[in-house]
Amino acid sequence: MGVAGAALLSLVACMGANPFLETSLEPAKARGETQDWFEQVWGTPSSKASRWLGGEVWTYTRIAGGQRSLLGNFDPLTCKITLKFDDEGKLASYNYSGC
Repeated sequence: MGVAGAALLSLVACMGANPFLETSLEPAKARGETQDWFEQVWGTPSSKASRWLGGEVWTYTRIAGGQRSLLGNFDPLTCKITLKFDDEGKLASYNYSGC
């Protein structure tokens, strides 16, 4: 990857948006994908919880790269994706951090 590619990735990372996740999650939300679809395509979530007004919140936690510390240890970066489903089991909203 060239200097321009690295600069673009740094810029995207600083903006907080992940184009790879956005191109996956936004169309899934627009299509009204269900919990069954996400479990089939993404696998079992790391955690599930009930929402107060109905539906569920699913969290996927993944290692998304990392960096070496000064002492030579590897410090992993954790990507956390939160999916909120309505009472019909359809994706209502999502957010992510560290991805």
